[in-house]
Amino acid sequence: NSTVTMNDSSTFYLSQSTFDSFDDVLAWHEKAYADSDWENVTLSTVESDGLSTAMIGLTFGDSQSTTVLSETEDGSVEIQLSIVWAN
Repeated sequence: NSTVTMNDSSTFYLSQSTFDSFDDVLAWHEKAYADSDWENVTLSTVESDGLSTAMIGLTFGDSQSTTVLSETEDGSVEIQLSIVWAN
């Protein structure tokens, strides 16, 4: 939902939420990234108080992306995506 351009890169931020299950949202992102040209996919997950959070990191040349999925108490999943795109 916002873009910041500085020097040799642009950073894009997007946030959204869904009431799809955390496992379904994570599986969708894992498949989408596996089917893309992004590389070096890293995934870490943690659970606290019964709520899950996952962080997915990717690279594409000099560009980087981070996606954070956070399960909330109201049953939604918050999705935060940032991409630092090397110009």
